[in-house]
Amino acid sequence: MSSGGIPRLLFAAGLTIALGYSTALAAGKIRVAQTSIVTNCMMSCNSQAASCQTTIMPTARAVLAMSAHGAIPRWFARMHPRFRTPTTATLVMGGISALFYVLLTAMSKNVLADSAASVGLLIAFYYGLTGFACVWFFRRDLLTSARAFLVKGILPLVGGLALLGAFALSIKSYWPAASSYSSFHGIGGIFLIGAGSLVVGVIVMVVTARFLPRYFAEGITTPVRDEGSNTL
Repeated sequence: MSSGGIPRLLFAAGLTIALGYSTALAAGKIRVAQTSIVTNCMMSCNSQAASCQTTIMPTARAVLAMSAHGAIPRWFARMHPRFRTPTTATLVMGGISALFYVLLTAMSKNVLADSAASVGLLIAFYYGLTGFACVWFFRRDLLTSARAFLVKGILPLVGGLALLGAFALSIKSYWPAASSYSSFHGIGGIFLIGAGSLVVGVIVMVVTARFLPRYFAEGITTPVRDEGSNTL
């Protein structure tokens, strides 16, 4: 089944069950307490399924794009022959997400909570960097028209500066140990996890650049589909 068909199936099943119990409740055949338990269980299951989808799907598609453009190994771009979904990227990112969850939960629930909160640091960093990258990428088009100057220059630059400010304020607020559930030598766990993730990302990028130099030397490359294969 395709990744888009799973949530639709879950939604349809949940809606069918909800309508059935609502009808039975209206007919007086099921007590309110029983209906409340079933409804809470159903809502919890649907919520967990949606969380899995939102955790795996965006990262899988980002990995697919990076692989197709040559930033990471090509085998990440392998597609399902029937559903045309990024099979390898989905399985790999799903497995990594599950592994991180298990490790963080086994380590400490405080660390798990801080790791979720540290995502804000990463979002502010990479979205802000995207704004600056947009200005640089379209730098030769900025003076071609007023619209290009606004859309390709001013707005991305303002967005990048705003997120850079949010990133700096977040570092300041998350640095104290009192700001997090966990801490190490007086430094908050949220800052340590967020900053540590960025450092690891830079190290991985440097190592990858040695093995895949074309992307890092030439920038965005045109995706090439291998003839007779399921790789994008």
